[in-house]
Amino acid sequence: MNWFMFAIAAWITLGMETGLRDALRIGHSVSPSFVLPLAVFIALSAERKQTLWACFVLGLLVDLTTAVELSSQSASAEALTIIGPYALGFLLAGKFVLTTRSIVIRRNPITLVCLTFASALLVHIVVTSMLSIRASFIDQILFHGGTELLARLGQAVYTAVMALVIAIAAPILTPLLGFHPPSRQGRRI
Repeated sequence: MNWFMFAIAAWITLGMETGLRDALRIGHSVSPSFVLPLAVFIALSAERKQTLWACFVLGLLVDLTTAVELSSQSASAEALTIIGPYALGFLLAGKFVLTTRSIVIRRNPITLVCLTFASALLVHIVVTSMLSIRASFIDQILFHGGTELLARLGQAVYTAVMALVIAIAAPILTPLLGFHPPSRQGRRI
């Protein structure tokens, strides 16, 4: 994998995610992720060790750009950045894609969409669980697990739809990131 091109792709998708979050938001809290489809695309194509490191780095970047609101009596809302939930969630999603990629058709765009949806569900379950546990110990964090999980289900669907953007760009991204197209097993007759 070309790590320089990975850094550029991560920077672009993270910029799209943070910059377009408010513009693409549906309702109060449903917005898509552009970073997670990139992680799934990398997990479909890269080697195991590179996949896990890339997913961890992407999750850490999402952690650093995501804030949890704190309850305060003042009019201004404060936010807290918590490092770990997305990094662990992306790592689990990467491991999930690594274990399932041998039974899917990697070049099919629907594969990326379906695995992005499943991975988004895994990531959001991990994030919601970790933040719910953290909120139970720290009274200042405004986090309600049940309602948050429903909103994150909507985000998983929205992220899977946005995975089509990465799926369309996949033929261009594959050689740029240094991936080789998956070879066919067996001989042609």
